[in-house]
Amino acid sequence: MEQEYTTSTGYKIFYGVAAAVLIIFTLVIYVSTANNDNSNEYHSHAGLLVLPILGFAGAILIVINLIKRKIVVSDGGITYANIWGSKEISYQDIKGFRVGEKAIFIIPATEGYSKLMIKDYASIDDNKGFRQWLGENFKDLDKEEFEEAKKEILQDASLGATEQDREQVFNNARKYTMIYSMTGLGLFFLPVFFHYSSIYLSMLLLIYPAIGMLLMAWSKGLIRLFAPKNSAYAAIFMGLLLPAAGTALQIFTADNILNFDSLWAPAGGLAIVLFVVLYFLSVVKTKATLQSQVAFILLIGCSYALGIVFQVNCNFDNSTPQVFQSTVVDEHITHGKSTSYHLILGECGAFRGNENISVSSSFYDSVPVGTKLNVYLKKGALNAPWFYVKTN
Repeated sequence: MEQEYTTSTGYKIFYGVAAAVLIIFTLVIYVSTANNDNSNEYHSHAGLLVLPILGFAGAILIVINLIKRKIVVSDGGITYANIWGSKEISYQDIKGFRVGEKAIFIIPATEGYSKLMIKDYASIDDNKGFRQWLGENFKDLDKEEFEEAKKEILQDASLGATEQDREQVFNNARKYTMIYSMTGLGLFFLPVFFHYSSIYLSMLLLIYPAIGMLLMAWSKGLIRLFAPKNSAYAAIFMGLLLPAAGTALQIFTADNILNFDSLWAPAGGLAIVLFVVLYFLSVVKTKATLQSQVAFILLIGCSYALGIVFQVNCNFDNSTPQVFQSTVVDEHITHGKSTSYHLILGECGAFRGNENISVSSSFYDSVPVGTKLNVYLKKGALNAPWFYVKTN
């Protein structure tokens, strides 16, 4: 019995249209360029022919691949064919399979044999049926490794007195990690709607990575900074990185700090401390090499440290402010991922020259050009002078 899985009709239409667009695009570019070329006509046009040739060649390759690409399940094995050729693996040589985000990998039982990789499997017609057939006939190696790791975890008496207790802890760790990571993603993108200067968002971003570290410590190794896909151990990397990056963005977008020099030393020292904490919470427990994870740990540590020193300097500053007066000399609105409202303040005792600051939309609307504002200059808890403004 033989079963064929070819490119689905929807993807055939999509790639067919892409091929047609490629041809039209290269022809338009060729004609447009040729019409604008008034010198050395013969040689320039000969050179320009390269573009439509490449466009036609690319389109032809796309169409041929649509025709030739298929998975064949026969009595002897699995064959995958495309424009570059075909490859077959017999059933007795198959150890199992893995399903990645972009490809299905048929893993050989004997080391040294190359695996069969089916790229862009989502475009295959009835790819769900093919994956179901694989699952019914061969081992899902990711699932098998997950179950083996889970079985080992459930034998760890430190997680609970009974296997039922340990499984509850295991399930809770994965649930809390998912909630934490999704919330962290939301916190990172909140500034699309609320500016980073929001005190409530700032404080939430400040404490959120610390919550993640506490989760890792509480989980007794079940929640880690990194974990392979389909691992029985939960990974908290993105949930921790994004809020930490959000805290760092605050210091780079801050327009009310006049001098950052005194912040770099405490930020560097704190980054080292955070690196050590993350190293012992994650790398040691996973027995992973430092080289494979050091860059990401440093990224989190440095980002979080910058955010912390920024918040400490401004929000824990008990110095008495000096009051100066300035005038709004201009204003403008910028649009991007979020809308920002800016005032241009004239020179005053707090700063030299004009100063561009971002404010809330309500404050922006209440202070037209020419308005006098009070500028409050403070020393900063970490000696980085900063200011804020109020109406008279």
